[in-house]
Amino acid sequence: MSLTAVNPNPPAVEHNATSLRERIATVASSASKAADAVGAAVSSGASSTVSLSSTALHALESAGEKTVDAVETGAAALAHGAEDLAVGTWDTLKEGATGVAHLAETAWGDLTAGASALEKLGAATVSTVETDVGDLVSAAKSGASELGSAASSTYDTASNAASSLSSTAVFAAAAGEKTLRAMV
Repeated sequence: MSLTAVNPNPPAVEHNATSLRERIATVASSASKAADAVGAAVSSGASSTVSLSSTALHALESAGEKTVDAVETGAAALAHGAEDLAVGTWDTLKEGATGVAHLAETAWGDLTAGASALEKLGAATVSTVETDVGDLVSAAKSGASELGSAASSTYDTASNAASSLSSTAVFAAAAGEKTLRAMV
């Protein structure tokens, strides 16, 4: 089983974060310049006691335009940063989901392979037991047959011996009777 590592900081997210920092720095620089221009205009206007000069009005207008531009640039930078963050998050989630899917497929493959191996082991065990039981039954039949043959042979031998003994006893009794009669 192999696991695919999911990179929590893919290059796209790192690049987007750097781009967002650069945009924020640009907005901050523009805002600083606009504030300096307003300060200069106010300073110029403060020294003039009668009215604002056209230079001061132009400086105020320019500062206002720069402020509006800075706000627009900042809003655009934030929108781009949010978009980049969303894309990076989506890509990371997609990579994670792909990794989980791959892990699930691998686990399922391993599980089915294990079940197949267990099935084969069970079939082999049953086959072995059937073969061994068959051999045992065959050996028991053979042994019982041999025991029956031996018992029959023993019976025949004992029967013949008993018959011989009985005949011998009858002859001995008859001879004993004759001997006793002759002695009397």
